[in-house]
Amino acid sequence: MLTAAVLGEDELGSLLSEVLAVETGAKARAGLIVAARHSDVDAGADAVHWLRELESGAPPSATYDQYFSQVRPRLQPNQGDDDATRVARRELWAVAAETAAWLYHLDTVAQLFDEDYDEARHRELTADGTIDHLAAARHDLALGAHASWSATSAVRERVRIAPHAWPGAG
Repeated sequence: MLTAAVLGEDELGSLLSEVLAVETGAKARAGLIVAARHSDVDAGADAVHWLRELESGAPPSATYDQYFSQVRPRLQPNQGDDDATRVARRELWAVAAETAAWLYHLDTVAQLFDEDYDEARHRELTADGTIDHLAAARHDLALGAHASWSATSAVRERVRIAPHAWPGAG
């Protein structure tokens, strides 16, 4: 984990982009472990490409919700799929959904802790429970991507950041 001392920074706004970049890269690498095993399945190669973009730190060709919405139909099981392909599709679906929910959460963190974040804002968000709700939304990833997405949307609504619809519907 990067620290303020290592980066030579002590302002949250200056550190935030570095921390989020490290978090995004780590999440992408974790997803790549699963996605690379299934690159022969429809959408598997696309998942590997997108996760490699995220890992590199370069702006990805699609946002998290755009990518997930585009790849979702190709991750649905087909009638002709054998058991191994069905398992692969489920695993790729889980990687895509979890990565999208993770990035949605990080986007919310970035917007909350922007350059205008100060001690007064911190007291406000702590007092009204927003910080606790944000932490709970992160922990909800253990319950599933959709649960985390919904909890993150609720945090966004609390602080008047426009929520995004869950891209996994349909």
